[in-house]
Amino acid sequence: MQSLLGGGSGLSLSLTQAERLEELQERLAVPHNSANPAHQQQLRELWALAFPGQPCVALKTPKWKDMGWQGDDPGTDFRGAGLFGLDNLLYMGTHHPGLFSQLLHKTQGSRADWEYPFAVAGLNLTFALSEVLGIAGSSPGKLPTTAAGRAFCALLAESDAAFEEVYCIAFALLDRVWLARKASYMQFNAVLKEVRGRLEAALQARPKSIQQLRQRLLAS
Repeated sequence: MQSLLGGGSGLSLSLTQAERLEELQERLAVPHNSANPAHQQQLRELWALAFPGQPCVALKTPKWKDMGWQGDDPGTDFRGAGLFGLDNLLYMGTHHPGLFSQLLHKTQGSRADWEYPFAVAGLNLTFALSEVLGIAGSSPGKLPTTAAGRAFCALLAESDAAFEEVYCIAFALLDRVWLARKASYMQFNAVLKEVRGRLEAALQARPKSIQQLRQRLLAS
């Protein structure tokens, strides 16, 4: 905690910011465990958000592909995103259900024949955002290693869900860039790279609030 509170870094965080950053780093370090009952329950909760009225009768079923997982078992897709990737999808489905439904069902714009997979795209965004913020793989108690990450720390004073809110903004931006490029599945990495660049630039401009960041990235 001492290193987060300043020292010789040139960045001084309040106790609230430091605690929230440290908690974020700890959450990013938790791997998904398919055998963990709590992690299984979170997948069931995600199923309920994506497929309301359809009971989740099995954690291994081809139906997961309809949500954008690569196979019958979503547990094989987490890798770098860890459990936090699932947390972010759940956060969007709970706090921004309209956006969740729009992105899952691809209801905006003229879509490609081969679309990006919603769930796996979300996991990729979790990991990409952690890299943009310079906290991917960092030990709790360490300051972000990027200018974007240091600017992001200001947003932690506003909300303990700052990462999740920026994630939702980034996902909405990804869909916009996808549509603007008329992209198809094979262009996903190029779209993600553009989204990363826009996020870095917008954060480095030091937005005063999450809403200001949203306006800079998503204003029509």
